[in-house]
Amino acid sequence: SNRAGSNREVQMDLVWLTRRAAPESYKIFVHVIDDQGKLWRQADAYPLDFASRTNRWAPGQVTFDAHRFDLPADMPPGRYQVRTGLYSEANGQRLPVVDDSGQPIDDQVLLGYIEVGPVE
Repeated sequence: SNRAGSNREVQMDLVWLTRRAAPESYKIFVHVIDDQGKLWRQADAYPLDFASRTNRWAPGQVTFDAHRFDLPADMPPGRYQVRTGLYSEANGQRLPVVDDSGQPIDDQVLLGYIEVGPVE
């Protein structure tokens, strides 16, 4: 678990490994979700704060990508899931997350948890 700052700003540092060329440019989503499944924050962007496109990534390329966003002031203190994934901007379809054998298991990855304290 990580703790959101007292100003409720969160920074997520993601690392992407390109396994094969992408047929289109995908957007990245980061969701902050409570235990009941309520979406409290959604941050969508192209990689590198809109400066990069996934269809330009070469196989084997490693891309470091930071996402910074504020949490809502009315968000109650507690523990929240942070999830991420990729989707097509053209049709909204998410890319599948696959296991080691290539079988789809989900359309997002649980990155971990953050602890949100009271607003100071």
